Amino acid sequence: MSINALMSQPAVTAPASRPQSTRPSEEARVASTFSLPWRQRLSVLVTLHFLCVFAALLWSYAPSPLLQRLRRVLSPYLTTLHLDPSPTQFFRTHGALDDTGHHIEVLVEQDEGRQWQPIRDYPRGTPARWRQLQGAKLVGQLMEADAEEDIARLMRDAAAAAIHQGRIVSAIRVRRQQLQLPEDVTNVADARRDPLDASYFETIYTGDVLTRDGAVFVVKRTTPAEAATVGGSNE
Repeated sequence: MSINALMSQPAVTAPASRPQSTRPSEEARVASTFSLPWRQRLSVLVTLHFLCVFAALLWSYAPSPLLQRLRRVLSPYLTTLHLDPSPTQFFRTHGALDDTGHHIEVLVEQDEGRQWQPIRDYPRGTPARWRQLQGAKLVGQLMEADAEEDIARLMRDAAAAAIHQGRIVSAIRVRRQQLQLPEDVTNVADARRDPLDASYFETIYTGDVLTRDGAVFVVKRTTPAEAATVGGSNE
């Protein structure tokens, strides 16, 4: 082909290149849209998880009415993940005799019959609950020391406090809660696995409550062993 023929042909222009779009791709846009909320949701879930664990541990260390209600609400989550440090009613103890619990109860006359009730059931972890347990513990110590006058005064004050609450009280008693031994919890089917089982409680004092002209009196019931001791000493 001659040079003239080549020059007579129209020039072929290369197609113009498309300007690259500056907008992000659809996948990047979707990823950027959902990544931040999911991170926030994960952060919220992790924060709630640690708050649940903290509330359970704090309730075990220093229980209070507020923490008790919060633990009751969170119990399905904590129990499912085995995060609740006290799912049963086992108690911590050093094993000393002073750790045995003492409970002062009054026999209340009700329409449905008689029922033993605590003088007042304070929430666990409150100062009033601590003072109540210390008072009951003092009664147990006085029982061991045979301090009859001090015991009578404490029982009279306790019965008067229950009567001033508007209850009809006919008797009062002190029960000692024995310590739970390791062999008591080995058998799951055994009723003694429950520290509140009746076999752990021993009644160490019982008295009849009488009222006269607004005054409260407590007459101690003599056990057969005490009656035999008194009778033998009089002979």
